[in-house]
Amino acid sequence: MSRHRSVIFGLLIVGGILCSRMLVISAEPEEPRSYATGSGNTGFVSAPVTYKNIMLIAVTPEGVAAVVFDETVGRGVKYRFRCLQNGWTDEIVGEGTVFEKYTDGKYAGGKLTITAGPIRIGWSAGGDAGGWVYYEPEKLRLQIASGDRFEDENKELGDRVVRHEKLDLKRFLKQP
Repeated sequence: MSRHRSVIFGLLIVGGILCSRMLVISAEPEEPRSYATGSGNTGFVSAPVTYKNIMLIAVTPEGVAAVVFDETVGRGVKYRFRCLQNGWTDEIVGEGTVFEKYTDGKYAGGKLTITAGPIRIGWSAGGDAGGWVYYEPEKLRLQIASGDRFEDENKELGDRVVRHEKLDLKRFLKQP
């Protein structure tokens, strides 16, 4: 009888450990207070970004995301994204807002991470025309392209219409 209780007790402990690990794994990452850049060659790299007609292309081992910026809102900006995860054929599309909030001139929170599916890019405000993005080059390759190629679009050029096809994100998965 005591051996039977020991086995049950052991299974309960193992089950509890596994459940607690699953909870930790599935938890959303905490929003950082800031994306600090190192003065040396470690940590995040910062890059200025303008909001008008720019598309960020972020490539990670998880996949590739295209991000374009829309209207500014307070000390923030709305964005849209397309994300193609490795091994998938359909893109995830969505939108979000990043912003900084201040009270009495002091930072009081905000949302500082551009989220596009599993891909995350740090962000901070810079003004109405642009801001800053933050990334670790060992984990994410960041490139830029014309915002015209975010989605399929017909543009009038004088007396003719030119079709702009959206950029094929699969091309970025094939990079060396």
